[in-house]
Amino acid sequence: MNIINAKFSPTAIEKAFIQRSELLEKMTRDKDKSVIFVTAPAGYGKTTLLSQFNHMTDEKVMWYHLDVFDNEIVTFMTYLSEGIARCLGKHQEDIIPFLNERINQGDIKGLVADLLNYLSHKCQDHLCIIFDDFHYLTEDLIHECIAVFIKYMPSNIRLIIASRTQPALDLDFLFTSHRFTEINIDQLKFSKAEENRFVDKIKPNHQDIYNIELIRKNNGWPFGLNLLQHAISENLVSGYEIQELYKKCFDNMFEMFDDQEFLRSTCLLEILDAEACNYITNRTDAYDTLKKMSRKGLFISKIHSGVFKYHDLFRDYLQEKVSNKKEVYEKISAYYIYRNNILEAIDYLLLSRDYDKADALLKKDQYIYVSIAYYSKIYHWEKKISTKTAYQYGSFSLIKALIALKNLDVESGRRFIENARTLFLNQKEDEGLLKADIIWVKVLRMEYKADEAYALANRIYKKIQDRPLDEKMDVLSEKLYISSFLSRVDEEFIVLKNEILGIDEKDIKTSEVQAFALLEYAAYLIGEYRTAMSIQAKYRDKISPLNSIIYTIRIYMVWGHLEEGKMHVLKEIDNAKRFGLNANLPELYGILAELEFHHGEYGHAEKYFKKTMECFEDKNNNLYHLSTFTYATMLAFLGRKDEALEMVSNYYPRIPKDNHLGFMMVDMMLSQMYLILKDYDLAIAHAKKSMVPSESFGTKLYIATLSAVIATAYLAKGDEENVLKYARVAMDLSESGYYIQDFITFYEYYKPLYQFCLKNGIHKTFIEEIKKNVGQVLVEQETHDSDKLYVRFFGDNIVKAGGKLVRWRTVKAKHIFYYLLYHNKTGVTKDKLMDTFFEHYDLDKANGNIRTSLTYIRKAMQDVGFEDIIWQANSRYFISDKFIATDLMRFSQCLESMKNRDEGFISSAKALSDLYKGAFCEDIDIYEFNLEKEKYYNTFQNAILNAVSLLEEKKDYKEAVNFMNILIQHQNYNESYYQKKADLYSKMGDQVMMKKTDEELWRIKEKTN
Repeated sequence: MNIINAKFSPTAIEKAFIQRSELLEKMTRDKDKSVIFVTAPAGYGKTTLLSQFNHMTDEKVMWYHLDVFDNEIVTFMTYLSEGIARCLGKHQEDIIPFLNERINQGDIKGLVADLLNYLSHKCQDHLCIIFDDFHYLTEDLIHECIAVFIKYMPSNIRLIIASRTQPALDLDFLFTSHRFTEINIDQLKFSKAEENRFVDKIKPNHQDIYNIELIRKNNGWPFGLNLLQHAISENLVSGYEIQELYKKCFDNMFEMFDDQEFLRSTCLLEILDAEACNYITNRTDAYDTLKKMSRKGLFISKIHSGVFKYHDLFRDYLQEKVSNKKEVYEKISAYYIYRNNILEAIDYLLLSRDYDKADALLKKDQYIYVSIAYYSKIYHWEKKISTKTAYQYGSFSLIKALIALKNLDVESGRRFIENARTLFLNQKEDEGLLKADIIWVKVLRMEYKADEAYALANRIYKKIQDRPLDEKMDVLSEKLYISSFLSRVDEEFIVLKNEILGIDEKDIKTSEVQAFALLEYAAYLIGEYRTAMSIQAKYRDKISPLNSIIYTIRIYMVWGHLEEGKMHVLKEIDNAKRFGLNANLPELYGILAELEFHHGEYGHAEKYFKKTMECFEDKNNNLYHLSTFTYATMLAFLGRKDEALEMVSNYYPRIPKDNHLGFMMVDMMLSQMYLILKDYDLAIAHAKKSMVPSESFGTKLYIATLSAVIATAYLAKGDEENVLKYARVAMDLSESGYYIQDFITFYEYYKPLYQFCLKNGIHKTFIEEIKKNVGQVLVEQETHDSDKLYVRFFGDNIVKAGGKLVRWRTVKAKHIFYYLLYHNKTGVTKDKLMDTFFEHYDLDKANGNIRTSLTYIRKAMQDVGFEDIIWQANSRYFISDKFIATDLMRFSQCLESMKNRDEGFISSAKALSDLYKGAFCEDIDIYEFNLEKEKYYNTFQNAILNAVSLLEEKKDYKEAVNFMNILIQHQNYNESYYQKKADLYSKMGDQVMMKKTDEELWRIKEKTN
């Protein structure tokens, strides 16, 4: 047989192609993945990716370009053996002796065995075999041979198969093993970042052809971008010329398909539901047809079971071939009417310009008509309803009004509603007028006419009070939102409680779930947390997820369930990043910062507070104000008084004077801050200022907190009469609502109030519970030894004495304390301190800063009962460590006890993992400590991996997985950890968790890239 040498030559890479770094990383990071499928339709860059892989890998690569002539066993085996021989520098006969004779004898499986035996025993090199365009191979015998080859393939061989369709190989054993991975159309699509890199390459010299819509519709299709680049290189810059290039490409695809009428009939559907396709084409085989198209690699992808979607550009191309669009749109509309999906039906009627029928449908169903504001579909109708058409139909005027209001164009919204009212009055359509009035409430709210809006909303509610709940949801929603501006949420809470009385919770409707969601929100606003949590527990999967989860997290925080709160918020942050919901991140980071603050992880809290303030685009947002002043309160709590007061002076004047809700939140936080700073007059002043809107608003949590601040401040001032008054309010509300976490966090400052309450018999049980919780926290943080100063080096750097936090006047003083303590055996010279901490200062200023910082350290130690902690000898500074305990000491003790792999080895490893809460001196960024960070982490990692190894020997794989999870918590981007974890699951026989671990690793890689 004559060999075509070009079939072994890798495809050359064009310079213009974008490097697929993430995918190449996936292909190279784990040599255990010995079989890789790369599957996608034509034009998705499979061959280009393999060429880039070939260019960068250090493995020997045997490339085999397949075509229709290779779909014959003799040809295939001849080329395969010849390709391997050339790659390894051998003759074909060295690999498969007597090839032709054995083929003539029909001993195909013997040939595969010979090939495998050679590769197993005589090939020591790492070899990667690439089959490009595998979809040309359809012969069963070839597939059988390849399946056998894969099953017994030696570990030094890798196989990569690129195909337009899923290879039809019998490989069930492979899909459940750790050896296999797949790169499909979703991964081969260009990411937004890759598309942007491509566009940046061509944009500077061709601004006029930079077409955002074309890039958007390209939907990550690599060949589509390549066509665009070709158009530029050929100077085909007009829209028509570029479209012609795409047309030529799609013409070939269109001609390949023998059921072209199906394509024309279905391309006007946004998504290809098999039932809808059957209805509009008058046939019954739509699902089989869609599957066939998908398998052939046409521009169609499966979304989920029974539902497909055309590529946007291919869909545009097909729509140009439809001559009877109006007729098809009407058929689609008829299908959605048959399915009782009124909004979709109206959508297609608008496309067919059958406005009379669309208007009639809007009015036909009273519920749809009244509640249409809450369907996002209508916001896509803006271009389908012209202003001229809107002025002819009242229903369309309302839709245009809603769209205008969504775009914050209140004036246009007002005009459209006025037009709708005129039309409805002339036509005597009461339901239309009702809807116009409800949207008019929205206009008044957006014009900040809260009193007028609330009055109108109440009049509408009285009019429809006896109607079914679904018809009242719009106005109930508006009433609740407006009441939050007018401090009348408690009234709406009662209204909503009455509305849900008749609901059958065993057979609950969507509108009834919405009513519970409103009640949950109202309960959260006024501090009825038990009601809010009860609703959340019952309808967790039905109520609008993010808001409910945020309420839940905040309630967990108030109740002291910090770990549960943190678990939920981290999950929501991950979801927000994964799905591009950046608007949700500021509030989520703010909540995470508060959780870390209450948990005593102050370095983490500060990091997240800063991140919160960066993420907020709207600096007038009340949540921004709340986070800012909670951060200031934490700084005061940590002894950084000057920074806290500077934040207050910078940000407090920026709050608009009429923002009563904002001031309520901020003044509440400031009252706590001034209590911490022992400025009792200011604490009382800010608390009383916040108390007025809090009482009007009915916010029990705020009233309880403010009352506690006022009572404590009056106690410090000796005014026991006022203490008694406010202490009772604070404890009554706090015990009934279980508002406990602030009392735990600020225990030191509220301690006199607790003693007063115990003395006067005020809620003794609740006070004892607070003290019990504080005691547990002290034990957890290992600060219960009152005669010792406890210093934490790992993770958040905190210093405590008997549960009392050491407060540093400056961060620099804290860092110098840690530096001196770490070098306590040798001491530190003044010159070394200046070089490390004040390198860029002149000599006098550096000397002054050293003296000041040492004074601050002495003062901080004196405040917690430790005198003469710094001493000097031989021009060196030392820390007296006689009364100091550190996690570093216990870390060394644990390592010492792990030198022998005895019975105590695993328990010592667990103790070590409890101590290692984060990087060494995580908060301190100096060169010397950064080197130590790496050293200590490597020590910790090796100890934990030794524990995993010992557990593997004992076949305690479950506990070994727990230790790997500990390492992943500290370095969640470390691939080897996930690989080890997957290997442990494999040994356990848990294929499901093994696959999940692989998916988890891929998600982490996508996130970090």
